[in-house]
Amino acid sequence: MRAHQFVYKNQEVPIQNYSFEQFSIDVANHILHTESFNPYARGQKIENSYSDFTIGLIVACFATIAILRSFYRKRLNLLLKTLINWQTAKQIIRYEKVYTHPVNIALFSIFFIITPYFFSLTYSSEQNTLNHFQHIYFSLAIGLFSFMTFKMVLHYFLGWLFNTKSATEEYLFQSSLINKTFGVFSLILTCTYIFIYPNSRLLFLLGITILILLLVIQLIRGFLIGFQIGAKPQTIFLYLCTLEILPWLLVGKYISNQL
Repeated sequence: MRAHQFVYKNQEVPIQNYSFEQFSIDVANHILHTESFNPYARGQKIENSYSDFTIGLIVACFATIAILRSFYRKRLNLLLKTLINWQTAKQIIRYEKVYTHPVNIALFSIFFIITPYFFSLTYSSEQNTLNHFQHIYFSLAIGLFSFMTFKMVLHYFLGWLFNTKSATEEYLFQSSLINKTFGVFSLILTCTYIFIYPNSRLLFLLGITILILLLVIQLIRGFLIGFQIGAKPQTIFLYLCTLEILPWLLVGKYISNQL
């Protein structure tokens, strides 16, 4: 029987003379000299202590989406339709639970968990501060949750004050839909970083770009909702600047100073 050939470093090695131990050594050497697995490939030691937890977190998020897809497919399709056609939101607000629905709770949980995780992961990797990853993550997670909660309470207060409760609820639904959508994008970007490991700065900037585009969509829908109730353009602009644009600018400035 003709001996099979094993090719390694452009050399053919007869398989009958190629032991399993030698094969293991060659594979290990190949991995150590591959940039994506070499802990010193980019002039820095890459700590992977978070990898097991990260993979578990990703699996849990995808499992949650799969469960929602199995049991609440109609609701997910309706949310996807609303993402394309903003006027569909009226149907959901009128006939279904907005904040206590299982789909809303699950997607919001993914957003609050995975979004700060993605930005903390890519930033820590780029700045070679993975030892402080947990501190950065919890700071961003707590800050994001506090900021979103405060903003929602302020929206409801102003809606009550100016007697625009229905328009406020519709805008907050659009805002929450944008947040949940970005949570899914963050999950995809996190998977890309963990399993493909491209340039961390590129992924970080890509995440920021997607976030800005979604916020622009949210602001456009805020103008459309304001026009529906007959509000003046300057009033809508002042309202959105005060509650949306200015807070995000302050948050971005604070984060840039802290990081």
